[in-house]
Amino acid sequence: MAGVSGASSKSDNNVSASQNNASVSKTNETTKSQTAGNNTTTPKTTEQTNVPTNQNVAETYASRTGINVTKFEVQNAQTVQPTQTTATPLPQGLTDIQYDGALVGANGRAYPPDTPLSEIPMVEPRNGRTSDQPIVYTNGINTTFEAHQQSLQEIADRTGQPVVGVYNATEGTFRDLVQSAADKYDIGNNPAVSTLANTVYNELRAGRDVHLMAHSQGALITSRALTDVQNRMRLEDGMTREQTQNAMRNMNVETFGGAASSFPDGPRYVHYVNSRDITPNATGLGRSLDIPWRTRIAAYANPATRGLMATIDVIRFLAKPSYRPGENAQIRTFDYNSPTGGLGRYFVENHSFDDVYLPRRVPFDQAYGGQ
Repeated sequence: MAGVSGASSKSDNNVSASQNNASVSKTNETTKSQTAGNNTTTPKTTEQTNVPTNQNVAETYASRTGINVTKFEVQNAQTVQPTQTTATPLPQGLTDIQYDGALVGANGRAYPPDTPLSEIPMVEPRNGRTSDQPIVYTNGINTTFEAHQQSLQEIADRTGQPVVGVYNATEGTFRDLVQSAADKYDIGNNPAVSTLANTVYNELRAGRDVHLMAHSQGALITSRALTDVQNRMRLEDGMTREQTQNAMRNMNVETFGGAASSFPDGPRYVHYVNSRDITPNATGLGRSLDIPWRTRIAAYANPATRGLMATIDVIRFLAKPSYRPGENAQIRTFDYNSPTGGLGRYFVENHSFDDVYLPRRVPFDQAYGGQ
């Protein structure tokens, strides 16, 4: 399920938030500290790291207000010459949270969030490439750095494309869930959002196509990052809403068991939903938990069930404040139920990216064409 690790703890420890300006942060740190106290959750001790960071997109807006900026101009892709420079990776052996928001390439090496994709040695398919188009993958909750690396290799092998990861570090189920809720309402700083937004913006500006994949909370991160990119184009580059959408027309975006129910128009979307997976059906684009309107009317008409129905509707509204899969999006629903038994399978086994969703993926153009 999409994670929501508290924006307060995760951002204090990650590679992106260490240089954020508190005066322009979306969430007041004092309020977050009080909220943490109310949840009786002990904040994690801040870990010191020399990992470079990128600037949050929202802070970029504030820092550049009133300043003349270069207009967003998509370069001719044929004139973009890939650099032969290889970026310097981050130190090995850091904790997972210290890699939060880092870009991840071949051999399990992590790179600073502002590193150009062209300077990162990518995870290569073991049977060779069938396409040179790189995929940028963002993971969901409860994912260790090691598990993230394994998923990158699985994606490369199954797609035949080179892959780079945006690592969304875990701090445990509760904190990850808190952060996911914040992502759904665009609250607070999530380093993975900042990294993905800056990466997409820079790739589009260079005239290169972008292919994104995301699982669980990664779909929330992707939705939030794409919205940030469009806002940045409008505020910094003077583009209209229609122009920002047109700038993303060649973007391919795939989500798997996503916890996001709303995506900005522009990119081409394919969303995969397991009807037996709680996460996308309760919080994302799945509809298997939707209650038919006749049943809802009958429940409200009966005093014995009226309160329960109202409670369900409130929870549903909070989990799915809107339902916008993106213009012309394709939602591919399948039915898989783990044989392991127990309620846990609806939250874990049925939600697995490597074992359930990725094996059911089909080539993007085929999926987007409804085949």
